[in-house]
Parts: sequence; structure tokens; C-alpha cells
Amino acid sequence: MGYDGVDDGAWDFAYYENRIWYKDFLRDKLEFRRMILRGIPGISDEEMEHAIHDMDKILSARNTGKGCDESDYKGLKYDYEVKKYFQKKELDDNYSLYCLQGSDFSSIERISVMGHSLMTDREFIYRILEKCLNVKRVVIFTYKDENTDELDSKIRFFNDYFANNREHIPDIDKVLYE
Repeated sequence: MGYDGVDDGAWDFAYYENRIWYKDFLRDKLEFRRMILRGIPGISDEEMEHAIHDMDKILSARNTGKGCDESDYKGLKYDYEVKKYFQKKELDDNYSLYCLQGSDFSSIERISVMGHSLMTDREFIYRILEKCLNVKRVVIFTYKDENTDELDSKIRFFNDYFANNREHIPDIDKVLYE
């Protein structure tokens, strides 16, 4: 399942080995695995594990605090594929931010939320919320068996954001989706 990172400062002092279950890393590994399967049809399980091992080495290097350089890729069998993955990811991330530029969010008065953890996409959501200056209502869609802690965390997410960044906290409503 993994866990979302916590902005309490402890992250800065944790070794990669203690962070391998962080959701962003798990997503990267899953998407990398999918990319390999699309690019190398019929790859053996043994070779896939080798590719994932190479990916782990680069994830570790990218999260040491010093960053990743060309020497970190030396000796990797799947260095080209790992580089290609991170280049594509960077382009996708920058494109998402580019799409926000020039957009007028000032007339948005209601935000509707569907889905799982907001914390996973919080940086992207914060950038959107920064531009939504007239929000009066947040509607969070929920379902019958949703964990109450998860629902409470969504409500807290918006309460905390607006309490720290606005004079007015919008109404937050839950709507049961059936």
C-alpha cells in the first residue's frame, strides 16, 4: 500500500532504505515496470527484476540529498530505460504545471473532490488552490464504506489549507455517492 510522506522534517534524515514504501517511489516503480513491459514485450521475470533493481539504485541516488548524476548510471544494464523514464516523468510534470499557466481560476466558487488521498497530489492541488481566490464551497464526494479517517483527512486538508492561506474558510460538505 505504501505511505504518504510527512512534512515534519523527519523525512530529511531518513535513509532511502527506510523510505522505500513511500507512495511516490512505489508509483515510479510501477510505472517503470509498465514502461518496460510496453517497450520490451516478453521480458523474463529475471530480467524484469534486474530492471527494477536498476530503478531502485537510481531512486536511491535521486533521494540522497546530493542528487543523481551520470556516474550513478554506470554499470546499470537498463540505464537507458531508467533515464528515459525520468525524462518522460519530468516532461509530464512540467506539462501539468504549464497547463495551469494563463488559466483563470478566479471565478471558481465550488470545488468538487472525488477519489482517494489528496496528500499524494497536494503540491499540484496547492498550485490550483492558490489561483482559486473566490472559493465558497468544497464538496467532498464519499461512499458508504469509506474509512472515516480517510474522509476526515480530506476535510482537514481543506480546512488547514484555507485556514493558513485565506481569511475565509469555505463551507465543506460531504455528499454520499451511491
